[in-house]
Formats: sequence, structure tokens, C-alpha cells
Amino acid sequence: FDFDGILDIREFVSIARELGLYVILRPGPFICSEWDYGGLPAWLLRDEHMKVRTLYPPFVAAVERYFDALFEKLIPMQCHFGGPVIAFQIENEYGSYGDDASYMRYLKKAMVSRGVKEFLFTSDNRWGFGLKHLLLPEVLQTANFRSEWKINMDLLTELQP
Repeated sequence: FDFDGILDIREFVSIARELGLYVILRPGPFICSEWDYGGLPAWLLRDEHMKVRTLYPPFVAAVERYFDALFEKLIPMQCHFGGPVIAFQIENEYGSYGDDASYMRYLKKAMVSRGVKEFLFTSDNRWGFGLKHLLLPEVLQTANFRSEWKINMDLLTELQP
């Protein structure tokens, strides 16, 4: 993994701290659909059977390697240890893509087992809100949407009063 130059995540978080900013991290592994392949590395597709965003063993192995490298750099930067990182997002809009609650539980456990102590949350749109089984204990479900804010907020409130 390349964390050098403009990819130096620790430097980025340190600059935020110097500016008096708090940091909310979205480590993924899927980050957002606006990035090529959601921010997942294209080399995953070398496996013709690859099933991303699942518990498919080669995907999980890739997530494990990525999380090991990333969280080693980020854990000391949490607010709990005096740093500016106050929250971590688990996945992104997963309910719009899949409905495997065990995958979401795995991601939470993978983060916590590596030392994440800060606030955890997920974010979905209204297409993912109907999947109540994806709600994780002690993880806040949040919403993202471009329009129809009232409908979306009502759906979110119904799921998580």
C-alpha cells in the first residue's frame, strides 16, 4: 500500500489537527460509487470469481491486509489517544448493494479488533433503509440523500427512533 506523498494519511490527519479540525474517516473498504470501482483496487478483478463487498475469502483476505496497513497508521490518531479522529464509517451505502448482515458485522469486528475506539456509523440512502437486519449494535445509522429529505428522515427515524 502506498501511503507516501499526497497519499500520506497520517500527514493529512495531522494537518487537520493543526487547523483545529476533527476528522471523520471513511475507510471502506467500499468508499463511494463516485470513485472508480468504489475505491476498491482494480487488481481484485484478476480473480474471475471475485465477489466484492461479501465474505468471499479472497476479498476478505484483501480487506484484512488493507485494514492492517491502514489502521496501524490511524489508531494512534483517534481522539481517544489525543488525536483528531472522532468517528469511522463502516462501508458506504451497503444496503443499496447487498443485504448480508454477516458482512457488516465482520467489518465492524475487523475495525474494533484493530483498535478502533471512536464512534462508528453507517450511511445509506432510502433504498438501503428497509434492511433492518443490517443495523449493527452500537453503530449509528445515518442517511445521505440529495432530495426528499423529509421522506428520508422519516424512514431513518422509523428504523432508529
